[in-house]
Amino acid sequence: MKPFACIITGTGGSGKTATANQLAKMFKKTAVVEVDSLRQMVKNGYSSPNEGKKAGKQLRLATNNSIAIARNFLKEGFTVFIDDVLLSGEAFKYYEESLKGYKVHVFALLPHERVLRGRLRKRKETKKWTERFLTLHERFHETKSAGHWHSVDNSRLNAKQTAAAIAKIAKGK
Repeated sequence: MKPFACIITGTGGSGKTATANQLAKMFKKTAVVEVDSLRQMVKNGYSSPNEGKKAGKQLRLATNNSIAIARNFLKEGFTVFIDDVLLSGEAFKYYEESLKGYKVHVFALLPHERVLRGRLRKRKETKKWTERFLTLHERFHETKSAGHWHSVDNSRLNAKQTAAAIAKIAKGK
């Protein structure tokens, strides 16, 4: 199977990281790119994702870094799973154009709000972040019909089951 890129998106608590790591176990040569980890490499001058224009520049930098890393892995025959929060059609297009020559799958993990709230409680998220994640969750549901991604309701699925459902689609089965 030819290597491909698979973007796993969704709000915090949706299961992106756990799912990406499970997916990596299901294919031969794989790499996982956690965009949050790339953003957290900034130690002085970091901007939170909700800090407006300054944050936008850092988000773009993280996206560019994830694309560069993904491209390097793809060139070496690795399938790449990218864990990122993407909402806009422009962001998806940017990934697809930047990874031209490789198939790019995009999956949005969209558990029910009740389930997401429970996951965020277990993670002990602050009220501020919980509200932000719930707002993002709403935005994901509003844009899910835009056709940028496959929606996966993983409310009743663990990470391994979610990964299996995604792998089946990514493999074309």
